[in-house]
Amino acid sequence: MHRLVRTLALVCLSATSALWCLHASANGHGAVSADAAAQAVAQGASVVDVRRAQAYAQGHLPNATLLPQEAAKLSLADLERLLSDAGIDLSRTVLVVGEPGDANAQALWHTLSAYATGRVLWLVGGTTEWQMTG
Repeated sequence: MHRLVRTLALVCLSATSALWCLHASANGHGAVSADAAAQAVAQGASVVDVRRAQAYAQGHLPNATLLPQEAAKLSLADLERLLSDAGIDLSRTVLVVGEPGDANAQALWHTLSAYATGRVLWLVGGTTEWQMTG
């Protein structure tokens, strides 16, 4: 019985995430590949990186701003202040980067997609995909 409940919960979670992704894509937000991320960066997107400081120091996307991993867990007011202090303009395109499939990056993308007036993109493959594509 517990296995069935857990399976149903995962199905519901997956369906909810899929619906949110469809909603976000319809609003100009979305999960993108390294090629689409490179195009966004070339067009002036702000890049926010939510990896650990050590990983960031070893290499990051051009002009990326390091944010705390827990940025998506901040209150909206604190998150807005953090982004403003970092010079991130949410009326323009923002690219969120982390490790491949990073839950912190996805959470920040989800949060920003809900209220940013510009596009919010998430590089699903993270810096690993970015490096692999050159």
